Amino acid sequence: MSSELPGILADIAEAAGNAVALRLARAVGGTEITVAKNPKPGSRITKLVGLEAARRIANTVGYGRMLIPMANLRGQGHRREVMAKVMGAGGSNTQAALAGDSHERTARRLRKRIREQEPLPLFDENQ
Repeated sequence: MSSELPGILADIAEAAGNAVALRLARAVGGTEITVAKNPKPGSRITKLVGLEAARRIANTVGYGRMLIPMANLRGQGHRREVMAKVMGAGGSNTQAALAGDSHERTARRLRKRIREQEPLPLFDENQ
C-alpha cells in the first residue's frame, strides 16, 4: 500500500510501516511537523506515532520540518466553509487546515481572500 501513498508518506510507510504513515496523515495531514534528529518521548511526533517509529522516521526519512500530505484520508466535505468558521472563531491557519481537511497553505490563501473581501450589504438601509 505504501506505493499508493503520496510523497513523503510513502517514505514514512517504508521506514515505519503503513499504519504509522496512515496515522500520521489522519492526525496532521496537510500541515507541517518537526521531526528531531533524535526524537524524545514527549515530542509531538513521538506522541503521534510512538518513540520507535519516530526514530525510524528520523533515521530513514530525515529530520527537520516535514509537510505531511493529506492522502485524502479524512474525507470530503465543505472544507473552506469549515475553515472559515474556525478562522472566524479566532483559530489559527493550522487549526483551520486540520478542521477543514486542507493544507496550511490553503488556509493562508483563504484567510487572505477573506481579509481582502469587501463586506457585502445584507440589505439596503434606504428601503
